[in-house]
Amino acid sequence: MEARSRRIASLAVWALVLTVLVPLAALVAPTSAKALVTDGFDAGYIISDERFYDSGSMTNVQINDFLQAKGAKCTTNCLKSYRMATSQRDAVAGRCNGYTARSSENVANIIKNVAVSCGINPQVLLVMLEKEQGLVTATAPSASRYKIAMGYACPDTAPCDTRYYGFFNQVYMAAYQMKVYATSPSSFRYRAGQNNSIQWHPNASCGSSTVYIRNQATASLYNYTPYRPNAAALANPYGTGNSCSSYGNRNFFVKFSDWFGATTAASPEGRINSTSVEPGLVRMIGWALDRDSAASIDVHVYVNGSFYRSAAANVSRPDVGSAFPGYGNAHGFDLRLNLPPGSTEVCVYGISVGGGRNALIDCRTVSPMSGPPVGGFTLAQVEPGGVRLTGWALDPDTLAPATVAVQYRGQRVGTLTANTSSSGIDTGYPSYGTNRGFSGLVALPASTGELCLTVVNVLVGKDKSLGCRTVTVFGDSPIGKVEAVNEGPTSVRVTGWSIDRQTAAGVVVELLVNGTVVAKQTAATSRPDVGATYPAYGAKHGFSMEGPIGSGKQEVCVRAVNQGAGSSVTLKCRTFLTPTGLPQIAIESRVRSATGYTYTGYAMEPDSTTPATVRAVTSSGQVLATTTANRPHAARSAKWPMYGGQGFTIFVPLGAATADFCLTAVNVGPGSNVNATCEKWGPSPDGRLDSVSPAPGGFDAVGWAIDPDTASPIDVHIYVDGKHVSTTKAAESRPDVAGVYPAHGADHGFSKRVAATPGQHSVCVYGINVKAGKNAQFKACRVVVVPGGVPDGRINSVTPTTGGATVTGWAIDFDTASPIDVHLYVDGKMTASTFANVNRPDVGAVYPKWGAAHGFSAVLPMSKGTHEVCAYGINVGAGKNWKLACKSVTVR
Repeated sequence: MEARSRRIASLAVWALVLTVLVPLAALVAPTSAKALVTDGFDAGYIISDERFYDSGSMTNVQINDFLQAKGAKCTTNCLKSYRMATSQRDAVAGRCNGYTARSSENVANIIKNVAVSCGINPQVLLVMLEKEQGLVTATAPSASRYKIAMGYACPDTAPCDTRYYGFFNQVYMAAYQMKVYATSPSSFRYRAGQNNSIQWHPNASCGSSTVYIRNQATASLYNYTPYRPNAAALANPYGTGNSCSSYGNRNFFVKFSDWFGATTAASPEGRINSTSVEPGLVRMIGWALDRDSAASIDVHVYVNGSFYRSAAANVSRPDVGSAFPGYGNAHGFDLRLNLPPGSTEVCVYGISVGGGRNALIDCRTVSPMSGPPVGGFTLAQVEPGGVRLTGWALDPDTLAPATVAVQYRGQRVGTLTANTSSSGIDTGYPSYGTNRGFSGLVALPASTGELCLTVVNVLVGKDKSLGCRTVTVFGDSPIGKVEAVNEGPTSVRVTGWSIDRQTAAGVVVELLVNGTVVAKQTAATSRPDVGATYPAYGAKHGFSMEGPIGSGKQEVCVRAVNQGAGSSVTLKCRTFLTPTGLPQIAIESRVRSATGYTYTGYAMEPDSTTPATVRAVTSSGQVLATTTANRPHAARSAKWPMYGGQGFTIFVPLGAATADFCLTAVNVGPGSNVNATCEKWGPSPDGRLDSVSPAPGGFDAVGWAIDPDTASPIDVHIYVDGKHVSTTKAAESRPDVAGVYPAHGADHGFSKRVAATPGQHSVCVYGINVKAGKNAQFKACRVVVVPGGVPDGRINSVTPTTGGATVTGWAIDFDTASPIDVHLYVDGKMTASTFANVNRPDVGAVYPKWGAAHGFSAVLPMSKGTHEVCAYGINVGAGKNWKLACKSVTVR
């Protein structure tokens, strides 16, 4: 971009003389040194960024008024009245937002629209138009001056580039170039925030000087016009200096100051030099000053976009004082911020004291080592002396050990300090070290209650609860539990656990029956569950012992014998009657096969812990099978553990034809045997009438029949109201019957439709005997109501049509499954006869045995007016014709 650098005087035509080195001086006398406008010129800070990029400094109207005032003496080709067609420009990201072409546009609109598009102060554009070609105040500018209005693409070492001729082209491209300087600063020679070597004049022999350019706007002016005015040029701000003087940047400063006031009515500036994060603290060191005053200014701190606090930038910073001579050293700040944890954006703003605006100094994203306490509650363990509490805790706001408050039953009972080793615990704060654990013994009274731990907060956050545990603190006397008391006919067994707080050794436990010690034992068997609850005492505190009991009412107690302070404790007492009485037996499954019966169940003889005997015995006393009830049976063993398994399985071998025996538990002692079940089958037939349901003209009888003497089907006689009315063969497949009588097969079912008059009837079934035995009536006769008599039905709809109506409905006679006739009457006169044979699935669903073909539909001729339509079902068999329904219809 160096090829586009401007000439030393920027074609300074204030004096309307188009020469390189002689601007306004030839016509304007030097001003007094006491009032030089250039007294405020700072080579490193010609204009502030705030002023340079303030695109909203003037409205279109204000720009137009300004041009009219400054061009008041212009008579020909004046800028104040200049109009032209503007061209379309596309937006370029980060540079200018483009431009909308217009057929005719005045200068005020062009300047304002370009300023807004490229983010440049319209005052800057006006000053550049003046310093480059004097167009703002010219009285009769030539067309050629409009061609290169901004001096854009007119380098010192070559002719102007004709591609950029034209007033709009010049204004837009000059503004665009200024934005390019700002968005790509590293691509250009002169850069803000560093020392730059700047020539006094294009003639290298005039030498150069080092300038620390403080801001981008100043750097942009030097990149556009790359020379610095020397003392001679500054001493005569409206005239010439010497042969090594350049004037472009001087003229910009002078004209801007004359027209719009100070170029550096600046906003504050500064830097955040360092940011550090410490426990509980974010520290930011930097500086801020407003060049409108040497006094210290305030800075405001914002955290994640919200105001946090203010501070004075009054810390001594000799380095800042050296960089800004005359402003002193008191412009530093040292901010110490207590911030919550998490990724946090901290921004510092300088508060303006002059004509500028409050300005963002800098932002930093930090992750504060701060926030509410953290920790864990790992153990609450009862042991001699109290309850031991262990865990870890820290407060991110400090490296000091955290304090943990202990509360028991709502009252504070002590504190612990988290300063022991926490190696192996992932606290999430590795920089805080590994001494964040706590372990302490807290003395508590004998009781049961909720024990809670809380980490006491410092700085950011609030106290952190580590949770609560319910603990049972026991006193000097033993504790324990009797978990089971199992009685037998001559002995009792007790199990449980016991601990004495004075020792980790086993406690002596006594078994008392009716007040007399009948057994004792040291509670020393392994109980991992007890050890988990009381880890300080270990797991060996269980007991299980047995002692003798007498008959009748018994009181059984278990006592833990105290050691040291305290007294012995009765853990439990129970009163019961010694088990006695008849055997207990139950059948849980029964399976019949071709060769016999298999039973499973349980049996117990209360008078003896010896497993009970189970037998199958015939009515004549013959023992068919014997077994012992000693197999595992979880439920019975849990209820009566001293009687063993109590389960049994027994197979009773028999022929397929007959069965006559009882399954019994054999009694021991007073009483008698107890039967669980008795089987009685054959030699007469067996069977069942499963169901009797109405059907057309009668009913359907369904069941099964079998004769033990044969696998062949047998006859079944069906009786209605005590009279034999039908005989059928029980030969249909019944897999369920075969499952019960596997030796006889499945062909023993029957299903018979029996004719019957309408009304209620009693139905009984007899199996006809084969060989030994006799005919047998099956248990449970059944009652059935046979429908019949008059027809039934409905008119569902009567719909008017042209010259009549369409009638739909259904009709059925329960004496037959066949369709019946329906007669249709209009106003009392028979008009049509139809057959009710239309498919009606809804009727079939209600009367499945009669089928679905019972609907009707007919068209009846009728005159206009309202008519009554009636339907009659025509009877079949017993009964008479029957009016089904009537409906009214209006024919139009």
